[in-house]
Amino acid sequence: MIYISKTNNIIRYSIVLCSIIIAVFMKLHTSLDFYENYFLVPLLFGLILVFTKYINLTNMKCLGPFILNYSMIIKYTLSPLISCVGKYKSWLGVFPKTNSIKIAIFFIIIEMFFLLIMSNILYKMYTRKIKEIIVKGNETYKPIERNIIFLIIIIMMICIVVFVPKAIADQRFVFDNSNLTQNIKIDFQFSGLYQTIFAFGRFIAVLMAINYFYKRNLKKESFINVVGAFFPVILNCLWISNLGRTSIFIPLVTFSSVIITAFNSKKSNKRIIRLMIIVGIILLTYISMNKFFGEGRGNVENAYKAAWWGDTLNMYFSGAKEIAVGIDSVNLVEKNYGNFKIRLFFNDIFSNVIGLSNFTNHDLNSRTLYNYTYFGSDVSKSQIPPNIIEGVYYFGYVFAITWQIIFLCLSYYFSYNSFKSNEIEKIFPFTYASLYCGMILMYNTQMIISAITNVSILFLLIVYVNNKIVLDNKNKKINII
Repeated sequence: MIYISKTNNIIRYSIVLCSIIIAVFMKLHTSLDFYENYFLVPLLFGLILVFTKYINLTNMKCLGPFILNYSMIIKYTLSPLISCVGKYKSWLGVFPKTNSIKIAIFFIIIEMFFLLIMSNILYKMYTRKIKEIIVKGNETYKPIERNIIFLIIIIMMICIVVFVPKAIADQRFVFDNSNLTQNIKIDFQFSGLYQTIFAFGRFIAVLMAINYFYKRNLKKESFINVVGAFFPVILNCLWISNLGRTSIFIPLVTFSSVIITAFNSKKSNKRIIRLMIIVGIILLTYISMNKFFGEGRGNVENAYKAAWWGDTLNMYFSGAKEIAVGIDSVNLVEKNYGNFKIRLFFNDIFSNVIGLSNFTNHDLNSRTLYNYTYFGSDVSKSQIPPNIIEGVYYFGYVFAITWQIIFLCLSYYFSYNSFKSNEIEKIFPFTYASLYCGMILMYNTQMIISAITNVSILFLLIVYVNNKIVLDNKNKKINII
């Protein structure tokens, strides 16, 4: 029998109740006829949630699905509610066709149904497999012992900071609110290589610090070790690229999950989750308010307008308007690719992959075509096409949901491998990939695939090479095994 915690059930039934209340409110307060069925989204979400009891709302070890489930809560309840209160006002781009909005609402219901049902099935399977690992007694992780390659990368990172500082000119202190309108772009010979080494150096430095306190904790469990492991995670979040929120969110939740998985103590888990939530709320709220309403950024009065927040949530969580714009853009995609959508598929898949991006056409990828429809011109590429819309581009309307289901399955696959791996250095790349695959309601194909290939797979390759090299102190030589 699969055990579901009491806390998980309390949260689930609370969401069910709130969803039904939101649906009733929307039904009574929606005057626009093309949004008249939008109340069905929170209503059906709540009703389906009653029967899908294996929805992970508390287990951060299964990080990607955990994040996806809370993304669904925002997209299917909070976002429709705020949009309704704001009278469904659109603040950015061209307003989509009204019929496309009706179709988009139908798409959201289909998406929601399949994601909830598949999440319920997959989490049940995941829990059973994890239980088998625990029964076998394989839940203790080996600390990092071999670190030659890791140390070399950290040294290379330090050299870049000292000798090529322009390669990291986009890195800023999180509380630096000067020049908020400026996004620094790094573009010179080998800049991409320098930035990759710098990013991996930071990841490895944090992981090595966590490993140090993890080894101490194996000898004697202590809250000091938990705080010590979390401290470098906080430091890593204080210097970020162009004050990007994802530069805080992704490392924060990924490394927090690594600590929770490795330390594997209920008391430690609760402490880490509390610390993560507190730090995350403080930093993300501060950055968001500055990015949205800081000097030269936007109208501070919007911070108090439901209409602005409704459209913003709609943009960040691929709401009805975003999907409707995607439906309007299908004709433009077909005009450029006709029935040969496989070209678009591979063009998107490899557009941000190291070594392959140079062979793709960035002027005709999904994001470019979507933004041309969104703004009515090529004035901006700021908006991200929803994954279900990219599913329409690749597979057509009937099989559009297939693309999201694939990423959902991958998210569970990576989460399972994160738990199954008995080496602490492998937890990070699997957790990182799981997280990105779980962000299918916020990120598009290009962003997810590039995270898997450019970070997770490359990191696993580094781990493999690192574990093959052994320093022989006695004979003062390096052996390759």
